[in-house]
Amino acid sequence: FPRDTFASAIEAVDSEYKMSLHSDYRALYALAMKLANPENRYREFSTGSKETLNLTDIYEQSVEFHDKFYSANLITLAIVANASTDRLETLAENIFGKIPNKNIEKAQNSALPFPTNDKRYLGKKVYFKTKTNTDQISLLFPINMENFVSVQYVLYLLDHEGKGSIYQYLLSRGYATQFGSFVSLEDSQTIPIIVYCQPTQKGIEDPSFIVEAVFKYLKEACSKGVNVELWESVKELNELEFRFQAKSDPEDLVSNILDEMGITNDARKYLGAPSQLTLDIKVENEILSYLHPDNFNLFIGSSSFSESHATSSAPQLTKNEYYYNTPYLDVDLTEEQLELLRNVQPDPELHLPQPNTFIPNNFEIYDIEEDAGGLPKEIVSRDEDDISIWWYQDQEWKQPTLYTGCMVFPAQVTRGAKTWALEGMIHDIYGFVKDLASTKHGKQISIQSWSLVKAGQSVLMDILMLKKLKMFSTRCWMFCSTWNLIWIRHCLIQPL
Repeated sequence: FPRDTFASAIEAVDSEYKMSLHSDYRALYALAMKLANPENRYREFSTGSKETLNLTDIYEQSVEFHDKFYSANLITLAIVANASTDRLETLAENIFGKIPNKNIEKAQNSALPFPTNDKRYLGKKVYFKTKTNTDQISLLFPINMENFVSVQYVLYLLDHEGKGSIYQYLLSRGYATQFGSFVSLEDSQTIPIIVYCQPTQKGIEDPSFIVEAVFKYLKEACSKGVNVELWESVKELNELEFRFQAKSDPEDLVSNILDEMGITNDARKYLGAPSQLTLDIKVENEILSYLHPDNFNLFIGSSSFSESHATSSAPQLTKNEYYYNTPYLDVDLTEEQLELLRNVQPDPELHLPQPNTFIPNNFEIYDIEEDAGGLPKEIVSRDEDDISIWWYQDQEWKQPTLYTGCMVFPAQVTRGAKTWALEGMIHDIYGFVKDLASTKHGKQISIQSWSLVKAGQSVLMDILMLKKLKMFSTRCWMFCSTWNLIWIRHCLIQPL
């Protein structure tokens, strides 16, 4: 390595680190690391900065590390390119084939970051000050399985937003405006499932209600075990999402592939189409068994929390996370609090989703009659039901897609208000078309008063329908009398 390039490399690392200083996600991640087992590298600072790299022998350490660990058997390679697999294999061999294989044994963590039910690292409640004005409540559940597993079924249970969901339960009671879950693949021995919500002021003042709702729901899921029909429908939905996924930026795609392949060899079977997955009831139920009150940490963040005094919602934040400069305070959940969560009673308004029986299976595309008229087209207007439904699809790109949209609003709303709301919906739905057009064909598509404009000329877009499609997966907006738009994501509506 040229010694004179190290200064610029350190500057690049430091610049990337500084870009993340205002990220609430990075702040949460750093706080989670502080709670982890110190014998596991999960707790270590994972980014790097000018301060941590400003060592007198940084060059010598880097060369020594390269000489020792830069071995072919420790390297994961992913190539994304518009070329045949034979061509890519040749490129890989020519560019990387000379890397020596030193048969270095991969370093393993000596201990789990969050050993199951270990109260030294679990059962914590962390109050912290957010970087933005957004409040958040998160629950971290470490899944310590012997082999890498897919947690898509559990994520679906947590993420669904229909009747009986945690999201609807909290939203309807005024406790949260967003709810969902995700996983963080930072350690090969643990899959942390993070359940998060964006609470309202009511929710940040009473976070115990939100936490109890989560455990009421999880208790039912665990007691009933995996629902085979629901698991299969989740697999089918994931297969549709995989099949019709939008094109990814090559840099993002190759990075995601490396992240997943780099965890463990067991993870590689989950990189392909979801159709390759098979149900293992024992494994699915084992995953569910980790979602209980003795195996989680709770994080409550708000910009209103203070390091100088206690507030009505949080104690004084007397600690500070060093790398991201986050004021926080961690305390143990009391035995009384844990016992309350262990013994939550079921609520009939919190229940698991039903298997989806309306998954589309025929994607044949055909044009409707030529005189269909311009877009948008109102296909239903029933005053007795106070409902108006509009639908349409783009014909220019001729790609079967589940990315459709509808708007539902009271019939008494004025026509002008309908027009305004509908224009916003069209813009959201066809935003991806604009990006595609500007990059591949040099065309510009935008919204102007009910019509799409291409190359400066007003044009009408023909309607496409999916023949024999039983159910559309949509983005759905509800237009309320308060003139607010409520965004209900991944709703299912039955076509007429």
